[in-house]
Amino acid sequence: MVEINIYEIVIQIVNFLTLLFILQKFVYKPVFSLIEKIKETIEKEFSKSKSDREEASQLLTQQKEALVKARQEAQSIRDRSNEMAKKEYESIIQSAKKDSEQLVDDAKKELNLELEKAKTSLVNQVGQLSVMVAEKALSKEVNPSLVDDCIEDILKAE
Repeated sequence: MVEINIYEIVIQIVNFLTLLFILQKFVYKPVFSLIEKIKETIEKEFSKSKSDREEASQLLTQQKEALVKARQEAQSIRDRSNEMAKKEYESIIQSAKKDSEQLVDDAKKELNLELEKAKTSLVNQVGQLSVMVAEKALSKEVNPSLVDDCIEDILKAE
C-alpha cells in the first residue's frame, strides 16, 4: 500500500508556499505591474485618440463653416461689384447721352446762327441788288429785257 509521509507533505507544502511567495514577489508583481502600465497606456491612447477625433471633427465643422462664410462673402462681393459696375455703366451711358444731346443742341444752335447769318446776308444782298437794279432802271428807260440784263450783270459781278 501507499504510505503517506507527513513530513514530505509538509515540506512540499512549505516548498509550494515558498515558490508562491517568490513568484509573487519577483514575477507576478512586476508582470502585473507591467500589464497594468500597458493597460493604462492603452487607455490613455484610446482616450487621446477619442479626444483627437472629437477635436478633428470640431475643426472640420469650423472649416466647413468658414468655407461657407467665405463663399457667401465672395458672392456678396461679386454682387456688390456687379451692382457697382452696372451703376457705373448706366452713369456712363447717361453721361454719353447727355453729351451727345448737348452736341446735337450745340450743332443745331450753330446751324440756326449760320442760317440767320445767311438770311441776313441774303437780305442785305437782295437789298443791295434791289438798290442797284433800281438805280440802273431809273437811270435808263424801264425795259424788261434791260432789267434782266442788269440782274445778270450784277450777279456776274458778285
